[in-house]
Amino acid sequence: MRATWLRAASKSTIAAASTAAACARVLAKKRAVNLGARGFASLVSSEWIQESKASGKKMLIIDCEQPTAFQRAHIPKAQSFALASSGLKDPTPDSTGVMGEVYFEQVLELLQVEEDATLVFYDDDCSLKSTRLWWVFHHYGFPKEQLKVLDGGWKQWVADGSAVSTGHAIEVHTSASLWTELGNTNALVDFSAVEQGLADGSSQFVDARTPAEYTGENLVGNLRGGHVPGAVNFDWVDAVDQCHNGKFKSKDELEAVFTDEFGLQKDKRVITYCQRGVRAAHTAFVLSEVLEFPDVKIYEDSMSEYLNRVDTVVE
Repeated sequence: MRATWLRAASKSTIAAASTAAACARVLAKKRAVNLGARGFASLVSSEWIQESKASGKKMLIIDCEQPTAFQRAHIPKAQSFALASSGLKDPTPDSTGVMGEVYFEQVLELLQVEEDATLVFYDDDCSLKSTRLWWVFHHYGFPKEQLKVLDGGWKQWVADGSAVSTGHAIEVHTSASLWTELGNTNALVDFSAVEQGLADGSSQFVDARTPAEYTGENLVGNLRGGHVPGAVNFDWVDAVDQCHNGKFKSKDELEAVFTDEFGLQKDKRVITYCQRGVRAAHTAFVLSEVLEFPDVKIYEDSMSEYLNRVDTVVE
């Protein structure tokens, strides 16, 4: 129990004592919410994981936190993947894009990703790392129906009273059926797609950064501040319920923002961006997997490229 508490409390500062009462009220209203009834195919619950295990479903559960946290406590039989914190970005100096196929193949071998396995990503950071990995695997063509994110992550797993394990990761044995059929779904796009979307009005843009970054008040080290012309601002973390273990908000709550307030159209492409393409992946996941926008892309190089070019228009 001590190990469980240590892991679950690793980021407890997000629920400060001054907001505890408010969170309790919100929780009371939402206890009846059943994830299975929400119908988000890429979001799963702890119950879904346990039932899938019991049925013999082949799963690879990937813990996206650091090894020290993993050793304190983790989901039984999960694999530790410290590289998740990198967002699977290209390690080449000065690069701002996703890691290339050669590096990604090494990730597949490291995790021993089998072609018929269902991957379940989880973290302790409001699914920020998990959704980023979901998008990179999707980008490289891993079957979408075999990619899942644990809603609420580690906190929800513990809150549900699910079993935990401690210690180092289990030994991974080489499999003869590893997934090797890499492709490119173009889920992550470059500057040319942004340029085209602005020129012909074919794309809608969602800025997943903080309001201060969006307005240019916070430059984050960029040469200029501001945002892509016409982009709406949605701070990625506003998509989750901090009082409910970081689970994603309901479809109705999110529709009220993206379609009602922002006026985004589902028959038109949406491109999300942030500083490096990580927070943008979380917002893209919301649009694609919760709100069912059919054409969602991530501007992979995001503002680390856009705001440091001399030929871009900024608002």
